[in-house]
Amino acid sequence: MRLIVFVCSSNRSRSPLAASYFSWLIQSRGISDITVSSAGLSVRHGTTLSHETRQVLTSNGLTALAVGTVPLLPKLVRTADLLICMTSHQQEQIEAKFPSARGKCRPLMSVLESSRPVIEPDKGSVASHQHCLDEMKPALEALLDLVE
Repeated sequence: MRLIVFVCSSNRSRSPLAASYFSWLIQSRGISDITVSSAGLSVRHGTTLSHETRQVLTSNGLTALAVGTVPLLPKLVRTADLLICMTSHQQEQIEAKFPSARGKCRPLMSVLESSRPVIEPDKGSVASHQHCLDEMKPALEALLDLVE
C-alpha cells in the first residue's frame, strides 16, 4: 500500500481539498493500493476544516478524509511514499525540517511542469475555495496518471 500525503500550511483548506478529490479519483478508477492523507505545517491543536472547505467538498460530492486538522509529524513523513505540497517554499520547509522527505516531496503544480503555487483561498469565500479546487484538479488527475 502506497501513502500519498497532501501538505499545506494549516491543513484547513488546500490540502484537505486536494486529498479528498484525489481520494475520489482513486476510488473512481478502482485503485486499491494507494492511501491518501493530508497534513499541515503549522496546525493549531483543536482546529477543524474551514467552513468553506466543508461547503465545497459537499457541493462537489466529496467526503472529507478527516474532520480535524493533522500536523505533519516525523512518522507521517517517514511512512509517506510521496508528499505533495502547495508551494515550492513549503517543499523547502518540509525538506529542511524532515531530511527523510528529500526525494519524495514536490509541489503539486510541478506535475504539470509549472512553478506556480496553489494560492491559499480567501477566508470567508466559498467561491475562492471552489476556484482553488478547480485549479488543482488537472494537476491531481495528472498526478494519479503518474503514480497509477
